[in-house]
Amino acid sequence: MSLYQYLNSEKTQQVVASVDASITEVVDKIGLLKGQIAQQERLVKDAIENNQKEINGFLAYAGYKYEVELLGEKNDIKLRLRHTDGTKAVQNGDQHLSYGERNAFAVILFMYECLAQSPDLIILDDPISSFDKNKKFSILHKLFRGSNSLKSKTVLLLTHDVEPVIDTVKIMPDKFAEFTVASYLRNRNGSLSEEAISYGDVLSFKQICDAVRETHPNKLIRLIYLRRYFDILDDKGLEYQMLSSLFKKAATPYIKNGNDEVDFTPEQKTEIESKISELIGGFFYDELQAVMSDSSQIVEAYRLAANGYEKVQIFRLLQAEHEDHVVRKHISETFHIENDLVCQLSPQKYDPVPDFLIETCDLYIDEKYPPN
Repeated sequence: MSLYQYLNSEKTQQVVASVDASITEVVDKIGLLKGQIAQQERLVKDAIENNQKEINGFLAYAGYKYEVELLGEKNDIKLRLRHTDGTKAVQNGDQHLSYGERNAFAVILFMYECLAQSPDLIILDDPISSFDKNKKFSILHKLFRGSNSLKSKTVLLLTHDVEPVIDTVKIMPDKFAEFTVASYLRNRNGSLSEEAISYGDVLSFKQICDAVRETHPNKLIRLIYLRRYFDILDDKGLEYQMLSSLFKKAATPYIKNGNDEVDFTPEQKTEIESKISELIGGFFYDELQAVMSDSSQIVEAYRLAANGYEKVQIFRLLQAEHEDHVVRKHISETFHIENDLVCQLSPQKYDPVPDFLIETCDLYIDEKYPPN
């Protein structure tokens, strides 16, 4: 201010002092921010240097043809991603890497960040469901079984995917059981329930079908599971043909061969009725065909069904064509035989059908078949 004598007044000096103080404060904050950035860079650098070999090992056995490497010296060290078939670093990784590849890097780097910060609780929200089947277990193993992993941490892993449950609870309990607790969460009308999943709860498709067709109180459900059983065995013999005729509500069972349909002979009908009867505890085609053709009995069975999965199976028997294509997709295909795993959780105990779908079916039933 001494250079500006006409401006060098007490009032001006107060203004200048205020501005100088603000500038000094900003400069101090910039210095603090640079220090934090440098600290973060050191943390990343240390994590990569300490775990670069492990990361590259994981990428190799998970089937990703990439390696990470550190380039530069001292304060100018940068992390580079390189394809194993080339020598140059990958530029603009978001354009070259697939969603799954980017996600794999994110999950693994997040794991190392957790190891560095050691939080009390780590939450992984559906971390592996988007990956190919051959990569899912590689990532799961890296996260929880590697020498430098989250196995000693408290981790809540949420997933819509049953495969991690099958791997940890059923296939490799010797490797995971000591620190894994699995549960099935169900949100029904805003009320969250939790059902424990143990080794004996992960059943083969045949085990589920056998249990239902032998013990279920509703014969329609027994027949549905029996046909599913023949489906999975790819057995299109006379038993399957009779069940198929029944579900199509044919007055007389027939054998379909290409475009030709030939009615069962009386002898064939009696013989196959006897075989099916042994499998479900009593079966007469004409009696069940009358039930199938009576919408009121199917609606009653629907309303008495114990869970959403049974309701969807019985709802199909009405041969209802819902006007909403998305709902039709859910009802006709999503919970159909081709979409069920050979090894699964029993839908009798762990109901997989969302509330909105059952509410839609309920509305359809009540509109088309009003309660008396």
